[in-house]
Amino acid sequence: MGGFVMLEVLLSVMMFAVAGTALVVALNNVADLSFELHRTQRLSRILDSELRRAMSIPNIEEGQETRSLVEMGIDIETLVEPMEELANQEGDLLNNMFRIRVSAHWWADGENQSESVETWRYARLYRQ
Repeated sequence: MGGFVMLEVLLSVMMFAVAGTALVVALNNVADLSFELHRTQRLSRILDSELRRAMSIPNIEEGQETRSLVEMGIDIETLVEPMEELANQEGDLLNNMFRIRVSAHWWADGENQSESVETWRYARLYRQ
């Protein structure tokens, strides 16, 4: 009878060990996903902010600008280039249109990562 009690105790301890390990693995996965989501949201806010900054310049000019956010380990590259031969639905050429592309580059997970956003802007949009 004593051997069966010892066997039951060992089986119950083993079941708790398996359940505890599964719980720790699940919590670790949730933490990893939460960290990745936070990083993605932060990067999205940075790109949106940089795109809005580049769009709101009154006298937009062709060129490229690179900034480094050292505290976050991110390099931001803003490229402004004219769009040539862009036409509307009637076939009329649209002059003074620019493409603004903001790209972020950083090192994570053992490799280079990058993300970019872009928009178009009429050059005289903010002029009076």
